[in-house]
Parts: sequence; C-alpha cells; structure tokens
Amino acid sequence: MYGLGRAKAHVEDTLAAWGIRFQADDVSIARVDFCVDVFAPSFTLQPEHFVMHSGTGRRDYITDTDKAVNGKSGRTTSVTLGKMPNRQVIVYDKRAEVIARSKTYWWAIWNDTLRKQNLPPLRYVTVRRESGPDASPVTLPYVENADHFIDATQPDISRVWRVEFRAGKDYLKDTWGIRTWGQLFDLFGDLVRQTGETVRYTAPNSDPNRSRWPNHLIWAKVIAEMNDDLLEMHSGADPNPIKEIHKETHISVLIRNILGTSISLAALNGVDIEGIGDFFDKTGNDLKCLAMSNMTKTEKQLNDAKDRYVFLNGTKGTK
Repeated sequence: MYGLGRAKAHVEDTLAAWGIRFQADDVSIARVDFCVDVFAPSFTLQPEHFVMHSGTGRRDYITDTDKAVNGKSGRTTSVTLGKMPNRQVIVYDKRAEVIARSKTYWWAIWNDTLRKQNLPPLRYVTVRRESGPDASPVTLPYVENADHFIDATQPDISRVWRVEFRAGKDYLKDTWGIRTWGQLFDLFGDLVRQTGETVRYTAPNSDPNRSRWPNHLIWAKVIAEMNDDLLEMHSGADPNPIKEIHKETHISVLIRNILGTSISLAALNGVDIEGIGDFFDKTGNDLKCLAMSNMTKTEKQLNDAKDRYVFLNGTKGTK
C-alpha cells in the first residue's frame, strides 16, 4: 500500500529500534517479485502466444520446456515460465485465486484503483449462514456502497489477471549483480525491461516468424506500469478498510477454530448431538472460571495478544 521506499524505511526503523546496526553492504536481497494486476474480463490466456528468447547456453534464458500450464474446464488459468531461484514470469487469473483463498482485501485495493479511473467497483456478495447444518461463519468480502457496480460473482465480466515477474537469488546476484538496496534501485528497472523483452505475450499475426509478432495490448500495459518509479510505486488504497477486512477474516478463522476444537472436546467427553448446546455453555463457564482464577496471567496474555494485533486494531494494549 505504501511503496517499496516506505517498506524499506519500515524495516530499517524496526531494526534500529531493536538495536541492530548494519552497513549497506550487510544487506542481501534474496528474491524480488514484481507484479501488475489488470482488469481485463474479456482476456483469454493462450499459452502458445508466449514468445521466448531463442538464446541458448544461458541458464537465465527461458525456453518452451520451462513452461507450466494450469487450467480447468478447457480454460487456461495460469502459465508459468522459468524456474526459481532463477527467473520466472507468471500470468494467472488473480480473481479466481482471491476467491479460492479468501484474500478479501484485494477487492478494496482493486476498487480504489477502479474508482480513480471513474469505473464502477467490483462487488462480490456472499451470504452469511446463520442456521442449518452448515452454520459456520462466512467471511464477507469488501463491498462497495454504489448504485452501479460490476457483479464480481460473474467471472466473465470481472476477471482480473496478474502478470508477475520473479527474480530469484541466482538471477539477482549471478546475472545482475544485485545484492544491496542501492543495486536493486539502480538495476531492477533494467532487469524488468529485459525480462519483458526476453518473454513476451504477443498478438499473433500472419508473419511466420514468431519473434516479429507484436506485443499484446495487455503486455504493453504491464511493461509500461513496471517501468514506473519502483521506489514510489504503491496502490494508494486507504489502509483502514483493508485492516478491517484483515481483522474480520482473522476473527472468522478463530471462530471456526474454536468451534472445531469445542466439537472435538465434546466428542472426547462422550457428548451426543442433543447435549451439544449444554456442553458449549458448560465449556464457556469453565473457560471463564479458568481465566478469572489467575487474573494477572490472563491480563498479560490479553495485552500480549493486543500487541500482536496492533497492525489490525491501530492501538496498543495497555500495560
């Protein structure tokens, strides 16, 4: 949300607070992932449209044998070219991953950008089940309050594709001589440009020479964005609603864990389904008595937990 320069400063401030002193040459950057998300609902990923550099004898060049393709129902959802710890280029359906892994904060980040471009926001609505056999809490994703929105439950009108360049340790150090922050800022732009030329996603034409096929519009857009100022590049999204989404998601996970553990405890105690409600009441009272039996320990644990989640709550626990 804040850009690489802010992230670097945060790391250095944290180390200084811990009393850790270091020189520029003490830093060793082992991997850099750099990506651009593109709202492109009509885009269809075609693995055969990738054109790789024909160079041989260089382990950093990517060949067709280094290509991995994933998909289902006749649709390609991701293409990975190259291998770590060298260089990789990955194009994949980020919307599908966000839904599958409940990374709900991405709706807020994407909608912030769409709003700045005067485009309607993505709205992905799910139903929280309150009763019935499947009554576990469901994390609600970010929902924009807008009269006009894009129904993100419909993939054909809401797909977001991620193009990601990954530079591993061997590629950074052996090929580009990048190890420190200064070297990264000086050379990473050139690394990105060369990667975008070594691997290209193209719009095929009648030319029999694949190397002369022009770049696809999505590739040209991605390369232009990646060539922006690396130090200052950031989403610009407001961190407060994103923190709230993180908190709600984490609360939902904890509740599911508590439920699962309590059911396991009931099973170990021989409780049947008719007695599960009474058992939960008894367990709650037992936990209350256990916590209040040693308030000093409980207060310390509570404050420690508040400090762990200060990035979500925005305030530290009282000591």
